[in-house]
Amino acid sequence: HLQALGRIHRTGQVIPPTYSQMAAEIPAEARPTAVLMKKMASLNANTTGAYNVFVGYQAGLANTTAASNTFLGNQAGATNVTGTNNTYLGQGAGIYATGTTNTFVGDSAGKNTAGSENSFMGMSAGLNNITGSGNVFSGHNAAFTNISGMRNTVIGNLAGYYNVTGASNTIVGYGAAGGNFGSNSANSLFGFNAGSGLSSGSNNVVTGYLAGQSL
Repeated sequence: HLQALGRIHRTGQVIPPTYSQMAAEIPAEARPTAVLMKKMASLNANTTGAYNVFVGYQAGLANTTAASNTFLGNQAGATNVTGTNNTYLGQGAGIYATGTTNTFVGDSAGKNTAGSENSFMGMSAGLNNITGSGNVFSGHNAAFTNISGMRNTVIGNLAGYYNVTGASNTIVGYGAAGGNFGSNSANSLFGFNAGSGLSSGSNNVVTGYLAGQSL
């Protein structure tokens, strides 16, 4: 069908062509026709994009010239227009993302990202990240409120949840760097809720269960 569209819509045409899918009103044809229409709708904005794989309702819907992307899931990468070399897996993964060379795996992972070279894995991991680049977030709601923090490695459910602009941090453990972490940078925190009392410090190494509660 995509080949047919390309053959009837030539460069310079004054009036765009119309392509109609014929099908009889019987159950045997109704279902495959509906599936085909959804797939075609997910690609109807594509103009010169190449080497893309879009699977799922409205996956890659707005793609025009972007290339080498793989979007799998309901509305995965739906508003990406020119971002390249991205891999989004999961419902709503990267739905509003515009960056390049990102890998998002999980429901709503990297949902709003305009930054590049990020790897987010887990439901809502890096959900509010906008301009942050070079980050690795792994875990449910990991680095959930990160907006512009860069070069952070955050591993664990709820780890680094409140980091907003902090950079070059390594945060490992459930709930590590909880509390008012905000804009702290260059910290290494390891352990359950480690560094949860850290509100304004940088260049710290905190290791152990509930370590750094009063920093």
